[in-house]
Amino acid sequence: MYKERLKSQLLLDSLVGKILPALIVSDPRKADEILAYMKKTDTTLSKFLKKYPEYEDIELNHSLDVTRTLDSIKDDEGNDFLPLANFNHEIFKILTDIIKERNILPIREDLDYQFQLRLSLYRNFNRYLNILINRLDDRKAELLCRKLLDINDGEKFFELISARLDESSDDIINNFFNLGKK
Repeated sequence: MYKERLKSQLLLDSLVGKILPALIVSDPRKADEILAYMKKTDTTLSKFLKKYPEYEDIELNHSLDVTRTLDSIKDDEGNDFLPLANFNHEIFKILTDIIKERNILPIREDLDYQFQLRLSLYRNFNRYLNILINRLDDRKAELLCRKLLDINDGEKFFELISARLDESSDDIINNFFNLGKK
């Protein structure tokens, strides 16, 4: 179930990423409408295509990559994996910038590479957040998760996590990248 929702979300994000640049130029009103629609938490690829059937025939470049990557993931249904940051969340831009600054990985401008990096950050950072939040008692963890799901600003996201876990944002980020070195 989780993988199907994730696949739908990733494919929807890929579709919107493909159509949005041209729409911003040709029909800014519709671009704004689509962006507003994307902010709904229950948006899926099938719901999007029902609302905007004119985009059904657009080929998604990353469809095979998404399917292959998700098929290689073990089922997380028993692990209570909760994606607290959606695929387009600002924190992934912040993490990508840190990767560039620290020269952790060579960042290529290739769109397929960028997509794979974002997918990797999405999966791994959300798993890391789940581990951190599991340290809290159930009530505090639930409250924190609800608040995090409503925050789209990357700095505010890190500030809230930092405050609730009593760790600095830098420590949280450094520990995340240090996990990758092990």
